[in-house]
Amino acid sequence: MENLTNQQNHTDQETQERKSTERVSFKQFCQVIGKGIWQAICWVGGMFGITDDAKLGRVAKRVFMCSLATITLVFAVMLVISVGDFLWSEFGAKHWEPDIHTYPAGKQYVYCTNYGYTPAYVEDVKTGKKVLKDLVWFHTPRYGDSLAVFKTKDNKRGYFNIYTGQVQIKPQYKKAWIFSGGLASVLKDGEIIFINSKGEQAFDKSFPYPRTTDGYVFHGDYCIVEYDGGKVGMIDRSGQWVLEPEYDYIDGDDDRGWIVSKDNKEGVLTGAMNWTLPVEYTDIRFFSAPDSEGVYATRDGERKKYDFQGNVLIDFVLADVRDLVYDTNEVDSDGNSIYKSAKCKVYSISTINEGLLSADGKPLTKAIYYNITAISPTLFKADLRCGESVLIDDKGKPVN
Repeated sequence: MENLTNQQNHTDQETQERKSTERVSFKQFCQVIGKGIWQAICWVGGMFGITDDAKLGRVAKRVFMCSLATITLVFAVMLVISVGDFLWSEFGAKHWEPDIHTYPAGKQYVYCTNYGYTPAYVEDVKTGKKVLKDLVWFHTPRYGDSLAVFKTKDNKRGYFNIYTGQVQIKPQYKKAWIFSGGLASVLKDGEIIFINSKGEQAFDKSFPYPRTTDGYVFHGDYCIVEYDGGKVGMIDRSGQWVLEPEYDYIDGDDDRGWIVSKDNKEGVLTGAMNWTLPVEYTDIRFFSAPDSEGVYATRDGERKKYDFQGNVLIDFVLADVRDLVYDTNEVDSDGNSIYKSAKCKVYSISTINEGLLSADGKPLTKAIYYNITAISPTLFKADLRCGESVLIDDKGKPVN
């Protein structure tokens, strides 16, 4: 019986050892493959006198093993990515709900987007039907127009009627901008043309693609257009120049007016193309707040406030006031210099324009200086932009 038991144990041990040799791990598999390739390389190297014991052979072995490890790592990373993509496409993407944002796109339509994660679309809120699909962006018109401009995934632009829910002008343009007052600008054959709501060219005139602006939009009855070497002007709805393209820039709107610039000087045009202020000012700003509405303009070191017809509302406008102190050349008991206030103050109309101000708030000089400092109670050093200075008294007069 004891012999039978020993024989059975011996048989079980042999079976276990046989099974253990039948299981080959991935590591063992790679080792066997690597050794096989290495033996083949050694055989080829031996034909040229390179052995495993030689220095060159040891270097070659290290390079080979590093290369094999790198290839294995790259393969493993690619496998993980592939498996991850498969699992996401099969399980994750089907259950992920994008955060959709909606914007009005007509009486019964909304523009739906999640900002690029999936294609945007326009939906009929009454029926829930997508009436426009595969969009990159969608912009509604201005001033009561009916056609919204949109861009598709294949980089074509067209126009959608926000009242009928139909594509009125099929996507065909590489560049196109919003409708305003019944007209829109599009890029066709390398030139900017204006079209009407039927997609027809509105007038027989084209313009170069602009370098300084991204397209053209009518503001009221006029549109700012770049034409001759970067210079800008304005056209009316028939395409005629109402302001020749000879200005550096134009900004504003048809309600308040237009600020135009030429040769570092600025002026103001009304919405009806009448001159409010000539192109003689160094800085012009529009303000619309109820307590400060108007045109603020600087010329020859003076800043004034005008209404939008060019009438002077405030004759003296400033940005800041600061005190002037001078060194008395005396020291206190602690050895500190003693400073006292000068008779005048400094006012500014910008960050680099200063003038002398009397104690009772009257301008003694125009704001034509870069910086003003006090030398004594009644003597001041006024710096010019050229790096030189002049001396002025407490009346604002140059000291000879």
